[in-house]
Amino acid sequence: QIEVVDLHSGLSIKQIPLFLEDGRARQPRHIAFHQDKAYITCFDGSVARLDTAQLIIDGNVQVGRHPEGIAVANGKLYVANSGGLDNPHYDNTVSVIDIASFREIKKIQVADNPYKVYSDAQGDIYVNSRGDYNEMDYCLQKIDSQCDELIKTFNELQVLNFTIQGNIAYLYDFDFGSKSSEIFVMDTQSDQVVREQFITDGTI
Repeated sequence: QIEVVDLHSGLSIKQIPLFLEDGRARQPRHIAFHQDKAYITCFDGSVARLDTAQLIIDGNVQVGRHPEGIAVANGKLYVANSGGLDNPHYDNTVSVIDIASFREIKKIQVADNPYKVYSDAQGDIYVNSRGDYNEMDYCLQKIDSQCDELIKTFNELQVLNFTIQGNIAYLYDFDFGSKSSEIFVMDTQSDQVVREQFITDGTI
């Protein structure tokens, strides 16, 4: 379900259930906002559209298997179809949904098991793929939202998780073998790492 909470009081305003007609849970995962709508990825292979004024689900669209991250850019939604529950047969696509018609218009092939999706200030889309967890072959990729094509794969960067604020990407890497981790900083205008460590006061 989706829990709607008052920002100031912290009290619940409404619980919005997400179930299929046969009673199975749709398993909501991630959410993105655009104008007066919220868009929620669900592990049943769909994106639900929520009217934020009436607090009701007013639309659904099918995408790929086990969608995870979702981002908005250039009048479109970008959805990472992970296929994460079908290990080792992952999905490897990003669905492009036209917001105005709320229809999937394209699938872009990326590396296996895409997870998070974010847009920068220019409207470029970045997606990390986690691949096979045992191989630790996760990576970062870039999509041009004008032509909806994959234009770059950062083969030199292992990115397990990340976020973007404006034109700065904060990239997280974790080595499951050594249990070591790092957070480095990238400028999305130049696509160059500008800081090897996010925390620089010697505490890690």
